[in-house]
Amino acid sequence: MKSLVTQSVLVRKCNSAYFRYRRNRWRWSPKFKATANVKIDRPIYLLGTQGGGLTLLSRILHRHRASISVTGDHHNWAGDDETQNVLQAILPERLGWRRVDVPGFDSADHNWLYANDAFLPHYRERGFQDEAQLAADYKTVLRRIIALNGAQETGATRFIDKSQSLTVRVGLVRRLLTGCNPKFVLITRDPTALTWRAVTHDRIISGLKCSQEEKFELAVQHWANSFQAALEDREDDLKIWKFEDLLADPPQVIEEICQHVELAYDPAILPGPNDEVPWGSAFDAFNKRKWYPMRPNVSSGYLEDMPSWAKAHLNERAGELIHKLGYQTHV
Repeated sequence: MKSLVTQSVLVRKCNSAYFRYRRNRWRWSPKFKATANVKIDRPIYLLGTQGGGLTLLSRILHRHRASISVTGDHHNWAGDDETQNVLQAILPERLGWRRVDVPGFDSADHNWLYANDAFLPHYRERGFQDEAQLAADYKTVLRRIIALNGAQETGATRFIDKSQSLTVRVGLVRRLLTGCNPKFVLITRDPTALTWRAVTHDRIISGLKCSQEEKFELAVQHWANSFQAALEDREDDLKIWKFEDLLADPPQVIEEICQHVELAYDPAILPGPNDEVPWGSAFDAFNKRKWYPMRPNVSSGYLEDMPSWAKAHLNERAGELIHKLGYQTHV
């Protein structure tokens, strides 16, 4: 996993430039407009919250030869993989970041905010109305992504998206993609560790101008509303795995996920000691601790640091949901 990219300023800048090129090439590539005869084949949506383990899972699945992301095929498995970010300029707003002003929140970045009580009415979508035009627009975007990144040269057509905000819009995505058989993978992580991580390490929520208690309440709202929404929209095409189980037994869990999303399981997609992060990757990908070896105790520090008042509040606010997802409350 060692790389010159982590050692040389010039090489890092060149890598960053290539990363930005891959992130923006849709703007000028003629392939991005070639949508005729492009099939949308069982797109895969990775759901959960920021910090919940989706990046690791996304990079594993994107190493599969049949898969593509918004910025590349299996050769670019550590690039940008959130359509809501890369294609924000053209993605239908109801499937990306909403351009809304909510009193008390100055940031235009809605990470760890979009599912709190104030933002949820702007993001929660279940697709109960006639959405014919929105479906056509969204399918056009997906066909362009597939044409740009895989279909013609490699035959790869299994689009994988890690846009976490879709966690509260599963019903809408499913309705828009009727006939395309989308697959949904919901990843959970110990909510005690995850909510405290958000308050102390997420740059958006930790940077809010309010007390730590108020930040924590927002984090709890965001976590609880996200998973409650996904459970409300759950059908057979959505299955749930724990991040802790993935860390403890990667081959077993990844094989189960591949079976659910109908990707032929290939052990080579799992992290290994000799893996080389591809050129043009997101810079944090070169931090080997984010890839290999697995760290089953990744949540322990947050559990130890979290004060008793926060644990008590989380238990009171979301204890039932915590147990429903198979976790214990901490005191």
